[in-house]
Amino acid sequence: MVGRRISEAQRWQIIGMRSSGLSYKASGRQMGYHYSVVSRLVRKHIQTNNVKDLPKSGRPLVTSQREERALERLIRRMPFVTSPVLKRVGLPNRQLSTRTLRNRLKSAGLKSRRVIRRPMLTDRHQQLRLAWRLARRGRRVQAAEPPVQNLRQLEAALHREWRKIPQQEIRRLTGGMRRRIEACMMVVL
Repeated sequence: MVGRRISEAQRWQIIGMRSSGLSYKASGRQMGYHYSVVSRLVRKHIQTNNVKDLPKSGRPLVTSQREERALERLIRRMPFVTSPVLKRVGLPNRQLSTRTLRNRLKSAGLKSRRVIRRPMLTDRHQQLRLAWRLARRGRRVQAAEPPVQNLRQLEAALHREWRKIPQQEIRRLTGGMRRRIEACMMVVL
């Protein structure tokens, strides 16, 4: 299992603590790492006189760190863009698979998520919704008599039910509809 990366500044700080006389455990505890991490880092510093990561085996990455940072900035600006679109916009002159792009974003801590289909309810909205529901607690929707069998019967039943609603109630409901839609659009956008 791969742990969190230690920045180069933190590595030098650990080396400084160790050279000032702190034990592995004390410097590890102070920096928030296990003492074995500190001992490996000190051993690497003694052997190579440096704290940078040694070259890894395997194929080198296709993207540079600069390109990865540019992709991260782009995804933070446009969080709902798909990876193929991100590839075309972010790296137009590079041959890069979308799978590689997703792996780079995942390693940067940017995971894919689904968009919430509706705005989150505030505490006030939740209270109002509860009050509305409690006020209408005893009401029941009556079943259609007889049950509809096809689309034509469903349409006829809907027209019958629509005609039962008082005209004043219809005007009240549709009158505020534009304002409600605009408010929802403002929250979504």
